[in-house]
Amino acid sequence: MKKELLKLGTKIFTLLTVLLTTQSVSFSQTGPCDIPLVVDIQSQDPLCYGENSGWINVDISGGVPYTNSDPYKVRWVKNDYNYMTNITDLMEGDYEVVVMDSLGCTFTTTISLEAPPKITINESHIDPTSSTLGSIDLTVTGGVGLYSYEWSNGEITEDITNLPADTYTVMVNDANGCEVEETISLSKKITFGGFNPTLSPNQSFSLREDPRVVLVSPNPSQGSVLIQWDQESEISTVRILNFDGTVDKFKKIFNNQTELEVHGLPTGSYRVILTNKYGYQITKALTVL
Repeated sequence: MKKELLKLGTKIFTLLTVLLTTQSVSFSQTGPCDIPLVVDIQSQDPLCYGENSGWINVDISGGVPYTNSDPYKVRWVKNDYNYMTNITDLMEGDYEVVVMDSLGCTFTTTISLEAPPKITINESHIDPTSSTLGSIDLTVTGGVGLYSYEWSNGEITEDITNLPADTYTVMVNDANGCEVEETISLSKKITFGGFNPTLSPNQSFSLREDPRVVLVSPNPSQGSVLIQWDQESEISTVRILNFDGTVDKFKKIFNNQTELEVHGLPTGSYRVILTNKYGYQITKALTVL
């Protein structure tokens, strides 16, 4: 009986030995890079064109970490953010990162940050006249989402009307809070009364019927022309330009001067441009035969 029990005990011991050996093998040391690196990346694009409001956050697990305070080596290719897993103040662009564990196993990826397109304002406007008010029409592109508008005269709509001559500034904001500013100046167009094109330089004219009269005479001319205006127009400069810009006669006007004699203009078509001290302009056509 003792012998049989001894044999049975030997068999049980042998079986246990085999089972323990098999379990030990199944948990033996794995080879290099058998445990993959797991890299979770979160990022935010820059909110506005040209801004550095983007960021990237890298969360690393897996692999075989180092035992020190830096379990993984992080290297940013062509950027100065080495060893950092959270980088901020980023412009639009590509950011390549390499993560390495203690066995030299690596994970490489590129994160692309893209900013919204630039907000662009295109404007067209109508200058006011002596009888009508002006307007400004905006066309806005770029940015993100809907736009809001804030004008220097208190308006909050895209386009504004019933405007006197003045300088207007608009601030446009998109859904991300990106903003761009534009300034538009409206100049009053003064409509001047009719004139007698056959008036000779020696004739006088009355300002009582229309104090805004400007006379260019004779017109057509033979190269000599008299330009006259009323004192109330407060003209400061007179220019005579042909349409290709090769002839440009410029004259600064003094306060007591209300006429200008111009001689020797070559044959052609001209623009006579009178500007007053407020920057308003009057343009008259002139033909030299």
